[in-house]
Amino acid sequence: MNNHSLFTDASLNPELKVGVGGYLIVPESFIKTPSNLIKISELDEILVLRRFENTSSTKLEIQTVLWALEEYCIGSTISGSGKLHIYSDSQCVEGLLPRRARLESNGFHCRGGNRLLKNASLYGKYYEFHDRLKFEVTKVAGHTRSHSRNTVQRIFSFLDQKVRKALKLWMALLEAERAEWYLYMIRCQDGALYTGISNDVTRRFEKHREMGKQGAKYLRGRGPLELVFQKKTGSKSSALKMEQKIKKLSKSQKEIIIHTGDID
Repeated sequence: MNNHSLFTDASLNPELKVGVGGYLIVPESFIKTPSNLIKISELDEILVLRRFENTSSTKLEIQTVLWALEEYCIGSTISGSGKLHIYSDSQCVEGLLPRRARLESNGFHCRGGNRLLKNASLYGKYYEFHDRLKFEVTKVAGHTRSHSRNTVQRIFSFLDQKVRKALKLWMALLEAERAEWYLYMIRCQDGALYTGISNDVTRRFEKHREMGKQGAKYLRGRGPLELVFQKKTGSKSSALKMEQKIKKLSKSQKEIIIHTGDID
């Protein structure tokens, strides 16, 4: 009989109501491996991450577990037999099983019975999975000192770090997309025109003028440089499309744009 351990974790940006969930599924025997022998490379290979939108803290925690359970059931070679043990730092995930009788008796309504719980449908799915898989749930301490972590805590710590990092990277992408982007043109000493995009043209132009690695290779040794055109384009994707369009134009056509200030 093949028993497995499922680790789930989630990280939320409450302002944007978006988050990242992640899970790891390992054989139960893996849990018995001494903490200092756990190889991060092995965990990296089985790590699965997913983005969630329009969510909240409790909702995200349950969504992540449900998604992981769905994936677990799809992997028939994994879920065909044996027991499943879930490890999570979510008090909600751990507390749903003890609350089941009361929640179901109230029809998943708040006390008083006038309003349906926000996550009622998710709770119902969670209980359906429990009826099918009979899993156990253990709450893991969210943050522990590295030298005192046992195997379970080390695996969970790895997952937690990966989930937080994934959310941070996603937020950076979202911030870049929301920022105002500009298309700009620079005139070289020999009259050649360079086209680029940036969400901070002043800073980007200074990098070009420094002629260092952070500036465009094309511009190195072609100074002094002169910023001759810049125009707001909106999102980064819009700026990229405009940049591709301008780069296909002849120098005389670019000079007209510089003179008129009209890209279209």
